[in-house]
Amino acid sequence: MCFFLKNRVGIAILLGVTAVSVLRAPAETLWWEAEAAKETNMPVKNDDPTLFSGGQWLTGPVSEGLYADYDLQAAEGGRYTFYARRFWMHGAFRWRIDEGDWYTVQGLKQEIVDQVATPGGPLCWIDLGYVTLTPGAHKLRIEMVTQTDFQFNKVFGFDCFALSNDGFTPKGIDRAGGPKQASFTIDESQFGRMIPRTMALLASATPEHRTPVFILFYGQSIIGRSHLEVPIGKYLRDKYPNAVITVENLAIGGYEAPRLRKTSWADLYPKNPDLVVFHDYGGETGELEEMFKGMKENMTTEVLTWTHHVDNFGTGIDKQRDASSVYLTAMAAKYGYEMVDVRDLWKEHLKETHLDAGAFLADQIHLNTQGVDLLVSFLVPHFRENPNASDEWKRRVHSLDLSGAAPGVSFDPAAWTQSPDGLTSKGTAPLRIEFTGNRVDLVGLSSGAGAGTGSAKILLDGQAPSTERTTLAASRSTLAPGSWWPALTLVTLADNAVPEKYTLHFHDVTPDGSSYAFDLVGAACGDDGSGKSGADFVSKSGHVSFLAGDVALDQVQKTLKKDLPPQFDIAFEVYSMSRDSWSPPRQLEPGRVPQETVVRCWKDGPHVLEIVPDGAGPIGIREAIVFSPGGES
Repeated sequence: MCFFLKNRVGIAILLGVTAVSVLRAPAETLWWEAEAAKETNMPVKNDDPTLFSGGQWLTGPVSEGLYADYDLQAAEGGRYTFYARRFWMHGAFRWRIDEGDWYTVQGLKQEIVDQVATPGGPLCWIDLGYVTLTPGAHKLRIEMVTQTDFQFNKVFGFDCFALSNDGFTPKGIDRAGGPKQASFTIDESQFGRMIPRTMALLASATPEHRTPVFILFYGQSIIGRSHLEVPIGKYLRDKYPNAVITVENLAIGGYEAPRLRKTSWADLYPKNPDLVVFHDYGGETGELEEMFKGMKENMTTEVLTWTHHVDNFGTGIDKQRDASSVYLTAMAAKYGYEMVDVRDLWKEHLKETHLDAGAFLADQIHLNTQGVDLLVSFLVPHFRENPNASDEWKRRVHSLDLSGAAPGVSFDPAAWTQSPDGLTSKGTAPLRIEFTGNRVDLVGLSSGAGAGTGSAKILLDGQAPSTERTTLAASRSTLAPGSWWPALTLVTLADNAVPEKYTLHFHDVTPDGSSYAFDLVGAACGDDGSGKSGADFVSKSGHVSFLAGDVALDQVQKTLKKDLPPQFDIAFEVYSMSRDSWSPPRQLEPGRVPQETVVRCWKDGPHVLEIVPDGAGPIGIREAIVFSPGGES
C-alpha cells in the first residue's frame, strides 16, 4: 500500500541539441514545443501565435508511421505530472519513456485541464498521468495510432508539452500556468481516529480473552456484489487472530439512499454492530444524512465509509460523483465517522499507472477483481489504533464489573455470592441493574467456573421485554420474486404491535407488478386484512402498516426484465430484540468471551433490568455491558 506524493526535483528537456545541460532544482515546471522534437516526421504548421505556443504545432492527417522523439534529462530523478496540449480528442496516439510500457491515448478519457477555442476547434491541455524518472538521460517517443476505429482519428495536432513536479496547472500558452495545485497527500496520522472502540476490541483480544467483534457491511451493490466482507474479514482475522470476528453483509444492490434509509429499520438499527462498513449513492437531498443520523441516534456503532471510486459513465456523472463525495465527506465529519478518501486515491492510482478507469471495472460501475483489490487496499490501512483518538466512546459503552461494587447494581447478599469471578445466584431473588441506554449485554460464567446450570427470567422495567413495544422490530421481508431486494422496504409498527409471524399472499398480480391484491395472515392472529396496489395498508388489528410505495414489485420487470407470477407469498416477522429468559453458557471454547445481548430497545432512556433466577440451579454473571447512543450510560 502506498500513497502518492509529488517530488521536488529538476529535469532538463533537450530539444535536438548534442550538448547536455541539466536544469537543477528549484525549477518546478518544464515546457517544450512539440515542433522542437529531436527527430520527427510529423508536419509542422505555422499558425496564430496568440493561440499556439511558439506560433507552430505538429498537425496533419493521421497516417501510418508518424512519430516524434524528444530527449530529456533528470537531474535527481523523481515523479512528475505529464501534460500535453493537443487538438481536442483528435488523433489516437501512444507514448513511452525509454523502452518502458506504451500508453495509448484515445478519446477524452484523460482529464482535460484547460481548453481554448480556435477557428479549427478546441485546443486542450490534458493530464497524461505521472512520469517517474531515474537520474540521467531518457527518451520520450510519441507515435500516432492508426489501427483503431476511433471516430476522431483523421487528423491530429500537438502544440506543446510540460512536466511539473510542483503543482503547475497549464493555462493556454501562459508558461506561468494557472494557480498552483497542492501536491496530493494523505494524512495517515488520522487513520483509525474515528473507530477507536472497534480497534480497542480487536487489539485487546488475547488467547485468554477472545473478544467478540461484530462488523456489518451495508449499502448497495458496490459492497454487496463485491463481497468486501470476505477480504476485509480475512485481513482482520489474520491481523487479530485472537478476536472472534463476525462479519455480515446485508447490502442491497440498486438501493440508493432514498430506499436504503427505509430498509435500515429492519437491517441495520436493530443489530447495533460494533462497526458498520458503509457505502451508498444518492441522498444529497437529506436521505443520506437521515441514515447517518439514524446510526448515531439508534446505535452505539462506529462507522467506516468512503468517497466514490471512479466509474466509467463519463464526464457529467464524474462531476456528480465529485460533488457527492464532497457531501459524503461533510456528513462523515458532522457525525464523527471514519472517512476514507477513495476517490482521490483512485484518481491518483489511475494517473500513476496510466490506466483507464475500465481496467478496474466489470461494467460501467461495478468492480472487477482488480477493482475490489484496489478498494480493499485503500480501506484496510484505516484499521489501526490511533493514539490521538478520543475516548468519548466510553461514555456510550461501558462495563459493569460484577466482581465488586458497580453503580446502579443491587442484589440481596443472601441470594447472590460475589467473588473475583463475578456474581453467582443461590436462590430466586433478582439482580437489579438500573441503567440509561438501549442495550445491555451479559457476560456469563460457565458451569466450569462454578455457575451456569440454571436459567433466569429477564424483566425490563418490570415487564417481560417481548410485551414492550420499545423492544419490537420488523424483520426484512423475503424477496420480491426473481429479484435480490425485499418485497417490502419498510413495515411500520403501531404502539399496540405484538410479536407475530406474517405472510402476505399476493394474487391477481400483473406481469409488470403495477396491479395486485394481497391478504395479510398472522400465524397467531389469522386473517389481518386485505389490500391492493396503489393504496396504503393498515392491518385489521392495527398492529402493522406500510405505504403503497413501499411494496417493491413494480421494479422487477423494469430492472430485471422478468415478469412477476400471478400469485406468490412473502413473509416478515415482528419480533422482540430482547430476551424474556437467559441462561449462562454451559460450555465455552478456551478464552472465548460469552457476551450475549439480553435487552435491546429503541428508547435510550432510564430503565431497570431485573435478572430473576428460576432456582433450578445457579447462574453466574461476570459483567454487564451497557450501551447508550446518547452517551448517558
